[in-house]
Amino acid sequence: MLRFLLIIALLAAATPWRAAANDSGLLIYTEQFPPYNFRQGDALVGINLELVKRACNDASLHCQFLMTHWNRAFREAQGEGNYGIVSISRHAAREPFFQWVGPLVKGESGLYRMAHRDDIVVSDDRPVTSYTVGIPRNDVYHRVLTNMGFEDEKTLLTFSSRQQAIRLFVMGKLDLMVGSNLTLPYQLAEQGTPLEVTQVERFASTYLQGNYLGLSHSVDGQWVEALQAAIDRLRARGEFERLQHKYLQNATRMPPPQQ
Repeated sequence: MLRFLLIIALLAAATPWRAAANDSGLLIYTEQFPPYNFRQGDALVGINLELVKRACNDASLHCQFLMTHWNRAFREAQGEGNYGIVSISRHAAREPFFQWVGPLVKGESGLYRMAHRDDIVVSDDRPVTSYTVGIPRNDVYHRVLTNMGFEDEKTLLTFSSRQQAIRLFVMGKLDLMVGSNLTLPYQLAEQGTPLEVTQVERFASTYLQGNYLGLSHSVDGQWVEALQAAIDRLRARGEFERLQHKYLQNATRMPPPQQ
C-alpha cells in the first residue's frame, strides 16, 4: 500500500509539468551545463536558455522549462506531446529523433591542459593521443576522440559525471579535458579553481554540428518554423554575441552555479 501511494504521489507531482505540453504550449527539458543552461539561485538561466525563452516570446508560444538529468531529458523530449530539449548537440546519429531549431551558441571546443602542467607537450614523439583525457559516459565527444586515436580505458577514460572528470583533471590525475572558451570558466569555477588552462588541440571534426533546440515530432511544424524564424532574428540583432559576453563576464564574478 505504501508503495502504491508513493507512485500516486509521484505521478501527481509530475502532472502539472506534463500538462504544460499541450496545444497551447511547450515543455522544454534542460540540464545543468553552464553557461548554456543552468540553475542560478531559483532561476533557470544560460545563454541558450535565454535565447529560447526570447524565441518563445517572439513566436507567441507559452514555454515552460524543467531542469533534470540528461538521460531523462533526452528520453522525455522524444515523447508524444509538445516536448523539447535544450541545449542538445546535433549530429547524424540523433538526426531522426527531433525537429531541430538553431544553431544556438556553441564555444570553440578542444583539448586543454592545466597551465602549470609544463610536462604535457604535444610533439611528433609524444602525440596528443598519448595523454589521458576524461569524459562522461555516453558523451557526444566519445566518437570525436576515438576517431582521433584515443583508446578506450587506456587514454580515454569515462566517468559517471562531467564534474567527476573535471575534479580529477584539476587534481592532475587526468592530463587533458574536453572544453571550450565558454564552458571551462564555469566548470573550473565549480571546483573553486581560477581559469588557468591552455589549449593543446582544437577539434577539427565536423561530426558535431553545434547546439540546438530539439523538438519532438509531435510539435506542430508551424511552431518549429516560428521558433526558427525568431532565433534567426535574434542572431541578426546581435543577441548571440551580447549574451556570450554577458555570461563570460559573469563566470569571473558570480558564485558557482548550484547543482
